[in-house]
Amino acid sequence: MNCPHCGASIPDGMEACPACHVKLIGPDVSGEPTVWCESCGSPVPEGVEACPVCGLPVKDAYEDWDEEETTVVEEAPEEDGEAASLTSAIPPAPEAGDAERGTDDAPTHMRLVIVAAIAALLVVGGTTLYITRPWDPNAYITHATEDADTSMEGFPGTVTHLSGQDLIEDSERTEYLKNAERTTDDFMKLMGEIDGECAELEVPIEEFLETGLLGESSGSATKAESMRERFETVYNEVAGFDMRGSSYEERHGSILVTAEYLQGRVRCVCDAWTALESFPEPDDAIVAVRAAVNGGVDGRSLAEWRDLFVNSYATLTSEEV
Repeated sequence: MNCPHCGASIPDGMEACPACHVKLIGPDVSGEPTVWCESCGSPVPEGVEACPVCGLPVKDAYEDWDEEETTVVEEAPEEDGEAASLTSAIPPAPEAGDAERGTDDAPTHMRLVIVAAIAALLVVGGTTLYITRPWDPNAYITHATEDADTSMEGFPGTVTHLSGQDLIEDSERTEYLKNAERTTDDFMKLMGEIDGECAELEVPIEEFLETGLLGESSGSATKAESMRERFETVYNEVAGFDMRGSSYEERHGSILVTAEYLQGRVRCVCDAWTALESFPEPDDAIVAVRAAVNGGVDGRSLAEWRDLFVNSYATLTSEEV
């Protein structure tokens, strides 16, 4: 016979369709057609709008049910002659083993999910543990773990003299230091000469600022500029000497400091004479010369540079004696 709900072919005597699980029931004894509930498959009396089993509303989908398409499940008459009765739409009680065969697969799926999650945690945890806590606790130790050999075994001995290339380099360094010291000493003498020249050029400037009168000054500005060039040429040479490691290193540094004082003094003198020749009018010249003398170089006046040099130079001269 065929299922009245899904049309599947089913064996005779089945109480429920194995395909759609709808309960099978034929027409009543009177042969009148019966309305079927779409939700549970139970028969619904004619004219009733809700299923008496599941309570859901009944649609008219099966009102056109044809008696020929309805499969009537009949039971063999009993020996006592009782008439056949309709099969109940209520499913029979499950027999032993039916529950296990008909159970849903959801618990099985849930068990698989749980097992997979536990396996993932074990893999991640094991990897993390392996990286952060290696089985070898000394794997990442970088400091020395063994005592160093501090014995003198294999010591080649003390070098008492130079040889080969070392001897040549040492000889060149010694010659370089000697030349540097000699040039620096000559520079000390030059600074004494520049001191005298500055004094000669400063006197007319100071008299001009006091009286406004200037005596014979022909070529004084040119002389001052020549003095500055001669001094700074030698000063730059001496400042470039490498005296590290030499016994002359400390004195070389003191001479450079004294030379910086003299350099400031020389520039003040040159600026004063340049200003004096740039302004033909005495009043304008006095203002310009006074600014050069008092404003000076790097914020110090001519008198300040002169005093610094004289005191420092006297100290160096006394150390030579």
